[in-house]
Amino acid sequence: MVSETRWYRNEQDTVNGLTTYLLALSKITNGTYATVRTTSPFLPEGTSIGIRVWVRHSDGTETEVTDGSPVAVSTLPMGSSITTTSSTWDCPQTSLAETDSIVVRVYGNVPTWKLIEEFTTEVLNAVSLDSATWTVYYTWSTPWSYNWLTGRYTWGINFYWDGDYESRIENFSWSAAVVAPLRIIIGDSIASIIK
Repeated sequence: MVSETRWYRNEQDTVNGLTTYLLALSKITNGTYATVRTTSPFLPEGTSIGIRVWVRHSDGTETEVTDGSPVAVSTLPMGSSITTTSSTWDCPQTSLAETDSIVVRVYGNVPTWKLIEEFTTEVLNAVSLDSATWTVYYTWSTPWSYNWLTGRYTWGINFYWDGDYESRIENFSWSAAVVAPLRIIIGDSIASIIK
């Protein structure tokens, strides 16, 4: 079993037909952020952020690992400046094909759950996503403003990653596919060569 820290990375690639940001083993120097906003006649005391997780197959279809709602949910009061919080999620044992990748989508509750951004691993060459408790870190803020002319609040979430930001997933665990030895018969002897 491999246990990794996966960073939300400010670099895009196309994996199994999905072009999006990477969920990678390292960061780069340039941080970035994504925003989700709403307007309403009221300002809530706080709001929440969370993730959903899918297996993405080589044909571009996806199978959700989470139950249809965000997990590892973290909450901040409205008006919070840039802060790093964390929450956990018990990832279930999930079978994988060697050509599968994992897609993590980050959602904000404003006031219903809306997609903020999505991230993908490389093709893992794995047989399973293993049962493990993920610790999910979010660097985020909850800005708001008030329009006196309309009497409405604009509020939402800024989600930051890469660079100096600490958004990541710890204990991302999976099991690699086993490469069977290739047997070559030479005369009366058998040689095993790992491909």
